[in-house]
Amino acid sequence: MQRALDVGVGTGKRYQFKTHVTVDHEPYFLDLERPEPKLRNLGHWVRGDVRRLPFRSESFDLVIASHILEHLHEVESALRELWRVLRYGGRLRVQVPNYSSIYAYLDPDHKQVFTPGKLRKLLRSVGFRVQSYVRCSTLLPRFLRRVLQLLLEHVLDELVYVGVKKRRY
Repeated sequence: MQRALDVGVGTGKRYQFKTHVTVDHEPYFLDLERPEPKLRNLGHWVRGDVRRLPFRSESFDLVIASHILEHLHEVESALRELWRVLRYGGRLRVQVPNYSSIYAYLDPDHKQVFTPGKLRKLLRSVGFRVQSYVRCSTLLPRFLRRVLQLLLEHVLDELVYVGVKKRRY
């Protein structure tokens, strides 16, 4: 069975527990706090910091970072750690509030605001091949699909990207 790491999932204390791990993965959850007792049997819980992950390199097939990067000052160091623990060909799924959304500014704990270009550039700088979750009709010509995709990326409330770990040559 493939292993998935979901970082910053919430423990039911300050933030509600919300995972994106599917049943076809063995779930590992990382958070700064201990989970509520009712959540402890849902998977392997590890207390820790996303910038210094307590896992061996290439331990996971999937890493999910949903609404965690905007809470960090050192986003690039966190992304480097997420890259380190992914196997080659593994996927990182990142979800953050879009700069054009009110949600990027409401939480006083947010340290970062992301534009689509800024997030793609950060993911690429660490070594990921970046894929967008914004999809447009395949019936449209490729050029028009790309224009619509770029437009949508600037008006959606959330940015969702998948980074595939590629080998460094």
